[in-house]
Amino acid sequence: MGNTGERQNNGVSRWRSIDLDDGRWTKYDPNSHIKSVSSSADGNRVSVFAAKSNMRWTNDSQTSGRWHKKLIGPDGNALTFNDFFSVEIIIELNAVHANNASSPDKHGINVGIADSDVTDSTADCHWAGVGTSINVMTSGTAGFKMFTGGDTSYQTTANNGTTKVYTHISPPIKHTNLTGPSTRMVYTLFLDASDNDLLNSNQAAIQTHEYTATDPVYLYFAPFHTQTRTSDDDMDATWKVWYRVNLSRDGLAPTFVPGGGLSG
Repeated sequence: MGNTGERQNNGVSRWRSIDLDDGRWTKYDPNSHIKSVSSSADGNRVSVFAAKSNMRWTNDSQTSGRWHKKLIGPDGNALTFNDFFSVEIIIELNAVHANNASSPDKHGINVGIADSDVTDSTADCHWAGVGTSINVMTSGTAGFKMFTGGDTSYQTTANNGTTKVYTHISPPIKHTNLTGPSTRMVYTLFLDASDNDLLNSNQAAIQTHEYTATDPVYLYFAPFHTQTRTSDDDMDATWKVWYRVNLSRDGLAPTFVPGGGLSG
């Protein structure tokens, strides 16, 4: 069962595509924000209502609709915040289908990890991830504004030449002053269209929000807006998103194995 690539075990860490239409995702949209979604080889085409462009995804407000699912590790087991893992995310804007003739419509998507609050809450979700919004339009070509961080705070940076980003979320780890683990560091690299050049980067302040160690980890995909633009057409764009999970079952206490052996 499964894809051929999933049955191979050659030490290569593969990127997994996010397909919102594959039957594995649950939608939570209490404010009727999401208009439609479909998927193809071009990515996920997501449309949201301009009348609901006051929906936000920030450190203290998560009113946007979203899709979520439990995050599964590379060994096939569901992850909790007690596990030692990191997550990498790539977001690429493939096409803008509305509002691209004149000015940007200031909508985008936020992708990351969260606790179970992401399944039923519109405020105080414990999350870490990256948001990319369509911030500029130059001759029909979009440019991003990035929102890197989480529930504690996030860092915003605009780069007109960016339509693709790479984000790394550090492993949950308990600080001596906290009772639960936190994903302390989140950073984003801004890539050019050919994937060869780094255009810019940003890093959020240290994330100190605590997760419950035994809680399951959720992966989420949330459309959001940075401006209320009810006079625009309904926002509509196609996004390619990938993620990769790196996992160590023995955490930061590996066994030394003579002869260059592998621990865990």
